[in-house]
Amino acid sequence: MYCFKRRPNNYNKEEVMAKKEEKKDEKKKKEKEKPSVTQKMLDDAPQSITVVVDGQSVVGDKKEFTSGSVGWNVTGKVVIGGVKCQVSANIIIVGSKNVKR
Repeated sequence: MYCFKRRPNNYNKEEVMAKKEEKKDEKKKKEKEKPSVTQKMLDDAPQSITVVVDGQSVVGDKKEFTSGSVGWNVTGKVVIGGVKCQVSANIIIVGSKNVKR
């Protein structure tokens, strides 16, 4: 058996939706205000990283992408199951675009 909760007589769907949107906007604003990444963190990040694919290492170099984000670009070739494969990956530091340089 289901029990449904009745809405109060003064329920206004538009007001409720507007309040939800306000809360979402406030949350987004707070997230943007506090930088999760600092310039020092970006400077201290390693110049290269190693990614392992099927037990084989591929090295990626640190890069500032055209979008303004910072991360590493990994490219290389590996053999998987006797087949030669190409590996390509961009690893982006989340929030690095918003750091003032």
